[in-house]
Amino acid sequence: MRKNQRPELPEPTNPERIPIRLPALPKRGARAFVTLLFCGALFVAAFGLGLLLQAKDKIPAFLSDWLTQEEPSADTPTDAPKQETPEENEKTDESPKEEKSEQVAVEAPEALPEGAIPIRAQDLAGQGEELQNLSIYPIDPNGLTLPAPEAASGNDPLVLILCTHSSECYTDGKSVKQPIGDAIYSTDPEVGVLAVGKALAASLSKSGVPALFCNVRHDEPTLRGSYARAKESIETLLERYPGIRYVIDLHRDGILSGDGSLIAASVEWEGQSFAQILPVVGSDGDGSTVYSWQENLALALELGKRLNELCPHLCRPVSLRNSPYNQNIATHSLLIEIGAAGNTIDEALRSAELLAKALAAYLKGE
Repeated sequence: MRKNQRPELPEPTNPERIPIRLPALPKRGARAFVTLLFCGALFVAAFGLGLLLQAKDKIPAFLSDWLTQEEPSADTPTDAPKQETPEENEKTDESPKEEKSEQVAVEAPEALPEGAIPIRAQDLAGQGEELQNLSIYPIDPNGLTLPAPEAASGNDPLVLILCTHSSECYTDGKSVKQPIGDAIYSTDPEVGVLAVGKALAASLSKSGVPALFCNVRHDEPTLRGSYARAKESIETLLERYPGIRYVIDLHRDGILSGDGSLIAASVEWEGQSFAQILPVVGSDGDGSTVYSWQENLALALELGKRLNELCPHLCRPVSLRNSPYNQNIATHSLLIEIGAAGNTIDEALRSAELLAKALAAYLKGE
């Protein structure tokens, strides 16, 4: 063997042993290119970061704060107010300030006098019903025949208006004192149905329909016997003025709700409040003789339709009942309730004007 000559190694005898071969290293040119590419990427990243820092005023505040790691200044708007730490609260002895909001003044409801009964306005027109049948008769409104309007004869009035319960009055629309019976009846003719009946007759006459108002107090000395006394007045005036063809007995309703409130049957229209109107038609359901109650019912339904055209929900469903209510004397008779005890006299007077308008239009064939 020569000096410094390596001895020859025998070939591996294990056939399962596979020698591992490492991949060849890249040449010098390839290594230089990779290094240059890496340096270029670093340069671009640094340049872009510098642009962001220079333009921080033009980017969202939350990103600018994140980039600069600075607290927002006092005049910089933020999504939430700055919160003080507990230590700062202990030093200043002040709680964190809350954002001020504009306060809207809410007018407190007026306190009721002690023991007074509140008045509550309510729309009693229903959901489009035109008839409330409380009689023993089945009624099909479409099967009724509307009577032709009658004209005035000579110098006689065509319409007679009276008040069987002439002491029925209205209130201030807010509350009434107890006892309630003393609060919803009055001998003052300017605060009750007498004033409304007088205004209704005047409006009809102004519209070209001659009307007569009877101001006799039929409920004096007591309510008992009112209809008998009213019957005497009707018969006397029909004998004196045979041209009267229509009699209207004017009332106001009286409703006390389950919660103890006095109801005002009201509807708002064109910025004003109106007392709702309830036509009541009597029949012979109690054994009385009322020959023309079907025609009276048809007339009441026609009036209700016209009233609701003038002012939506002004007329409540027409009420058909068994008692005659003196509607068996004149050719055509109606009992009409304008408002309720909770309504004001002004609301009732507004509604009386619309009632006169609707009735006059019918009587004149319009």
